[in-house]
Amino acid sequence: MLMTLFIIVKAQNPAELATPIPMDPNVRTGKLPNGMTYYIMKNKKPEKRVELRLAVNVGSTQENDNQQGLAHFTEHMAFNGTQHFAKNDLIDYIESIGSKFGADLNAYTSFDETVYMLQVPSDSMKILDKAFLILEDWSANLSFDSVEIDKERGVVIEEWRLGQGANERMRRQYWPVLFKDSRYAERLPIGKKDIIEHCSYETLRSFYRQWYRPENMAIVVVGDIDVDQMEAKIKQQFAHHLLKSLGTPIQSFPVPDTKGIAISKSTDKEATFTLIQMIYKQPRFIEKTVGDYRHEIAMDMFNEMMNAR
Repeated sequence: MLMTLFIIVKAQNPAELATPIPMDPNVRTGKLPNGMTYYIMKNKKPEKRVELRLAVNVGSTQENDNQQGLAHFTEHMAFNGTQHFAKNDLIDYIESIGSKFGADLNAYTSFDETVYMLQVPSDSMKILDKAFLILEDWSANLSFDSVEIDKERGVVIEEWRLGQGANERMRRQYWPVLFKDSRYAERLPIGKKDIIEHCSYETLRSFYRQWYRPENMAIVVVGDIDVDQMEAKIKQQFAHHLLKSLGTPIQSFPVPDTKGIAISKSTDKEATFTLIQMIYKQPRFIEKTVGDYRHEIAMDMFNEMMNAR
């Protein structure tokens, strides 16, 4: 049997391509008077579960010379005592409701952001109230107990030590070339060992006060929930965090273009394979219109075809 496949492609005119990409109508978004942003979306799968995020618009690139590693250190301290959860009580509570530290309670710090993650059952208002209290404590009420800070120094340093393998040592050789004249070349999120070991308590606490402000934060709630109820809950829990004074503005740190061809040869006696990379720097691209999205699809197709070859 002979089969013929016809594919009809509708050409898009420039006006259609210039159409802004709309926000998903299923996402409820807003901004509190203090500057905090929120995003809420109902998603019934998995049933009776909800994912919550506190996204803080600060990472290692915002650190001063004497703060290198403190964005990540602050993230660790969020699990070592808050106003309503002393020491390890937060982890004990999460595990008491059937969630697990690591899988359902975690966080990460990158160059540009710190994000706290929490998954809990959504069919208990008591648990939801507690979950929002956890988010509130992360945003404004970390304890920074001196004893807990000193205990956590060793944990962070051990994480730093475990990352000191061949790949990391080679990365430290070629990143200054790749990110030349950029903040990213000198602000790895793990930070510097001597600063983690010896920074004063006040230096760490002041970093938290400087950056953990409502205008630098967003709350994300996605799961088997009532959207109106969650929006009301966010307003109740976070709107009272007032902007007492303007904090330090978030800075953007571009990566300059490379003049000519830059070459970096990185070697390590413990490397297990040889790798050759060719990296093309391109201007930052943000999808805002239908045409932008079309361009992104075309680029993805090009990359897939190149990889297949």
